[in-house]
Amino acid sequence: MKKGGLSLLVFGMVLFMASCSGLGAGSPPNPRDYTIIWDQSSLEKVSADNSRYAGYARARELAKGQLGVAFEADGNIFFRIKDHGVWQDPILVVPRQEGIGMAVPDFTVLENGDILLGYNPRPRGNQSEKHFAIRTVRSSDNGQSWANDQLVYKAGSSFENGCWEPVLLQLPNGNIQLYFADEGVFTSSNEQRIAMVASKDGGRSWTREAKTISFRKGSRDGMPVPIILDGGKKIAMAIEDNGFGPFKPYIIHNNGMDWEKPVDGDSNNRKYAMA
Repeated sequence: MKKGGLSLLVFGMVLFMASCSGLGAGSPPNPRDYTIIWDQSSLEKVSADNSRYAGYARARELAKGQLGVAFEADGNIFFRIKDHGVWQDPILVVPRQEGIGMAVPDFTVLENGDILLGYNPRPRGNQSEKHFAIRTVRSSDNGQSWANDQLVYKAGSSFENGCWEPVLLQLPNGNIQLYFADEGVFTSSNEQRIAMVASKDGGRSWTREAKTISFRKGSRDGMPVPIILDGGKKIAMAIEDNGFGPFKPYIIHNNGMDWEKPVDGDSNNRKYAMA
């Protein structure tokens, strides 16, 4: 999917399903016994006042205890830190380029405190020399400055053959997995897969070939949101799946930290999240 509308929903479903019998011990809770109430008085603006558009915010606690937020705004990637209740000025991580907007950032805080951020360059106008891609950039000073921008995956140059929505996951052994939605390998169809590249050196280099994690033939798996469960024994991932019409949240999972084979549409490791 090329918009982030379902990301909050599917992430919430991962957290919910983590307590269910299919993915963990115990009996499933009755959703009618629980209510989420948002404190409307806590609403505050994070993006800069001079942005025409800002969105796709992702937040994590940083190594020194502050809150870090990455977001896109007018084709740029920004990072902002909240320290002792006060927002610092937004930091420009990656600027837009001529004919290319930078989109949908996600980041993780590594074991050594570095911040690794993934983002999605998106060319406009089907320019054959410019490609949809997944890139990463790193901060070693708690988000104050950014360097080591590198290409991780390159898809097609047209909107129909792009790649989308990177998300990072560090495993208990220190390895890093970077998941994303990819239609770059389906140039003659409208299909899409969840793909993954991996790093064994803290995100400084990545596997050259992207591995297919999930794929329902004739459909468009998208918007991956992974989480580690059972004390590091398995991974569960919320995705969107339009295999039966409109996009709906599904949970895919595996045993262990490696995906032995793609989770296809008939796999027992793919479950509708609302069931």
